[in-house]
Formats: sequence, structure tokens, C-alpha cells
Amino acid sequence: MTTNSSVALVVAYTAAIYIFLCLSFGTSSEALSHTLNNHHHTTRSPSVAEGGGGGAAASSSSSSSSSSSSSSSTASSTTTKTTIGITRREAVTSRIRRSSLAATIAASSTLTTITAPGLAVVNSSTTSTSSPPSTGTIGGASGRGDNGLASRLARRDPSLLKNSIFNVPPNAQVYPMFMRGSWDVNVKFNGYVFPSTSINKERILSNYDIPGFRKLSIAMVGDIGRDNASYTMIVNERTGLEDRRTSLITSINSHLGYDAARYVTYDPTTDPNRLSIDFVPNRTRNANRIELFCNARESEIIESNESVESSSSSSSTTTTTTFVCSEHVRQVTFGLSREYGVARQVSGNYAHYWTWNEGRRWEGGNLRKSDDPIVMTGNLLTTAYLDAQDPMFFDEPSRPVVVYSHDLTATKR
Repeated sequence: MTTNSSVALVVAYTAAIYIFLCLSFGTSSEALSHTLNNHHHTTRSPSVAEGGGGGAAASSSSSSSSSSSSSSSTASSTTTKTTIGITRREAVTSRIRRSSLAATIAASSTLTTITAPGLAVVNSSTTSTSSPPSTGTIGGASGRGDNGLASRLARRDPSLLKNSIFNVPPNAQVYPMFMRGSWDVNVKFNGYVFPSTSINKERILSNYDIPGFRKLSIAMVGDIGRDNASYTMIVNERTGLEDRRTSLITSINSHLGYDAARYVTYDPTTDPNRLSIDFVPNRTRNANRIELFCNARESEIIESNESVESSSSSSSTTTTTTFVCSEHVRQVTFGLSREYGVARQVSGNYAHYWTWNEGRRWEGGNLRKSDDPIVMTGNLLTTAYLDAQDPMFFDEPSRPVVVYSHDLTATKR
């Protein structure tokens, strides 16, 4: 009897331990599997089939295989960020990359559902004029003529917008009189195009480090593909210099949807070609600090005549002014990495091409009310280039592999 009782106690005790261990290790295994899966999604090289959610192109897909690929890729374009007692999923790829991957699935081999950007808001028939220093285009090279900035933009050929690396350090950009003051700028995404004839888009999309494919990989446009964003632009009335601190901080925070950038170090009088952006620690995974180095600038003023009708039905001709400028940037981004105590460092090369049409109080050829706000319209083209360390660099060493376009509307305060 005693022996049977002892055996029964041992069996019961063993069973209890077994159940406890199964429950404990079962939970741990699930957690470990979840962690490994997320790590796998974060570190592996993405394939074209790993699309991501959203965009006009994604909505055009009607096949079930495209839908399943798009939904499964949502996990691959995010990463798990774990703190004490908190697990938060944060997208690290930009909207443009997720939507372009989905578009590739939907369109198979073409991007027919994507609106290609217009490469300029410049009329090639307008005349380029030199301006005195008081109206300001002393920053960068003037570059007027057939090979000038406005001429290259007007040709609508991305291959003409080549990267500029080895140059004499440019001066700070000085803006013309009509742009001086404080402006509320609305940024609306207009489209993108893959212009390279040497590298197909599948290879381009597989490269996470191309500027624009990760959030904050292009500082001024922190999440390319976001439909609408805004920022504040302040141009000094006396000097014509832009307050880059205000522009960058407000633009970054608007594109991300939350306050992440906290300070910009920049002094255009001592070094107009270097900026440093500090972020709230651990606020965003992609960047703790960004360093920007400007390699080249160009600017040009174009004047043209326009007929304006007044309320008295009489018409007159007025001169309108368009200002174009460019800035070639090398960006070094420091962010979180998988190795404790070691920062992730990514370098990228891109250029911004701005076109600004003079703010005016008439619209559609009709004179507006004198108390209406002054509104400037424009366009921002951003060309992304391959880094010299990229394995594909020698396939496309100087021409852009991606061109992004944004429409700009600035209302004067």
C-alpha cells in the first residue's frame, strides 16, 4: 500500500512538472519564434514580391496573389521595437517603397498605374535674365544658357540631372526678393519614375539604401510617398538666406506625423554646406542624427510675359518671374542597429531641384482682390543616386536611379 502510494505521488509530481515545463517553454518558444520572425523580416534582403501596403498602385491590383503578397509584406516593411514592458511596431521603409513594390506586383512589369512626375514647371520659351545682387541669386553657379539649370529642367530628361560630387564648395543660396518673408508651404506627392536604362527596377527596389526608400533617408522629405505634408519656410528679408533650422524641423515632423527632430545645427555665415540634425533619442528607429553635406548649388531667374485681365475688362501685360535652384547633398544617417552600442550608419547621395513661380494676386489671368494672400506655386524634384560603395554603382555611376516629384504651394503669412 505504501509502495503504491509512493509511486502514485511520484507519477503525479512528474506529471505536474511536465505540464509546467510544457506551458513555460511553449510560451517562450512562441515568443522566441515571434522575435526571430521579426528579425528575419528586418535583416533579410527584400525580394520584389515583398510589397507593402498602400498607394494608388496597390489599390489597382485585382488578383488574390497580389493581395496576399501585399499583406504579407506589411510585416516585412516593419520592425519590432521592444522596451521594458512595451512592444511597438514602427514602419522603417517609406511609403513610396511600399507602394512601388505593390505596384510592381500589380503591374507585373510596368508602372502604368503610377503618375510619372513632370520634370519642370519651366517654359523653355522664357528668357533667362541676370539679376542684380539686391534681387539675389548669388548662391551657387548661375549656369545660364543651353546647359543652364532651367534649360535642363525644361527638357524633361532625367539623364541630364547628373550627380555632382567634386566641386568647389558653393556659397549659401540667396533667394530673390519675391520669396523673402514667412511662408506656409504645402507639399503634395506627385509621382516618381525609374529612369535608369542600365538597371531594372526590380534590382533597384531590392536595395534598401537608395535615398527615399527608408524613412528619413532624405531629410527634407522624410517619408516620400506621403500624400500631404507641410513646413514653414522663412527667408530673411535683408539677406535672402533661408532659415534651414525651421524648414527642416517642421518638414521632418510633418512627414513623420510626430515630433522627432529637436535641433538643427547650421550657420550659413561660417559653413553653408554642412548641417547637423539631432533627434529625440529613440523616438524614431531610422535616425538619431543626420549629417548633411552640400556639394553643389545652382540657381537661375527666368522672366516671362503674361496677359492679365482686370475687372474693367481691360487687359495688360505683366512680367512674371520664376526662380529655379538646385542643391546636391550627401547625407549620412546614424540610427539604431542590431548590435548593442554600435550605431547604424548609412550614406546616400541625392539632389533637390526647386522651381518657384512668383507669388501674385491674380489667378487664371484674372486679377484677384488686393487683400487676398500672396500664393507661390512650385515643384520639387528629388533625384536619388547610387553610393560609390553600392555594388550597382558602376552600372549607373552618375545618373539618377529614381526621381521623385512633389507639388508645392506656399502662402505668405
